[in-house]
Amino acid sequence: MTNSLHSRQHRRWFEYFGSDISADATLFCFPFVGGNEHNYTKWCDKINSHFDVAALKMPGRPSRSREGFPEQVADLVSPIVEQLVNYPKPFAIFGHSMGGLLAFLVTAALNQRGVSTLGTFISARPAPQLSILKRRAHLPEPALINELRTLGGTPEEVLRNTELMQSVLPIIRADYHLLEQFSYSGQADAITQPLEIIAATQDKLVSDTQINAWKQLPLKQLNQFDIEGEHFYLNQHPDALFEYINTKLSNALSEINQFACAS
Repeated sequence: MTNSLHSRQHRRWFEYFGSDISADATLFCFPFVGGNEHNYTKWCDKINSHFDVAALKMPGRPSRSREGFPEQVADLVSPIVEQLVNYPKPFAIFGHSMGGLLAFLVTAALNQRGVSTLGTFISARPAPQLSILKRRAHLPEPALINELRTLGGTPEEVLRNTELMQSVLPIIRADYHLLEQFSYSGQADAITQPLEIIAATQDKLVSDTQINAWKQLPLKQLNQFDIEGEHFYLNQHPDALFEYINTKLSNALSEINQFACAS
């Protein structure tokens, strides 16, 4: 049965930010550690006008606060795939940092079931077969806050707001727990489509070695785009990112339209 864009279950997992429900395709966006769907609120103004933008609503976030945090990455991947495998429009996936791992795993599971995306964009994420170099889920609160300060992406006024951090830190710990529990098991073998790897040139969290390790996987095609900035370049140079994504999405959509006309 084809998933409805308006079904309660689908809207439980995805928040749509585009203004035109008749868009030709959808870009699904997955969050970074501690992020949520609202990080992508303004993307609909920047992404190709033929695309709607929908962002993942993860259990345990404010929009799903009555639900517990997922214990394993598979607890997220499986229901996301079920929502996308029969999606009625062409779609692409973008994931930053933690979201990049989700984008990789969801794409692998979809490909295994015969579904390809218009593009899968994996941003600022080490190759999945690499071990976690630093475990943060169980750091004492002051140490975890200092880690967040070092990583960037969180305003200092937020880090100094004790009341706000008490609500945010459990989400961050749960996300790090997910990453630290993950174990690679050859998911790249299932991927039959190109992957787009986006690397920040001054990323202190993800090294060149960790990015280059993507090339060690048995992938059909891997494209790398280097973008100026640190790990959260999304806040520094978003226009370069949007230009790259829009070019890729436009080309992919054109290929689909040409195929449809030819047949």
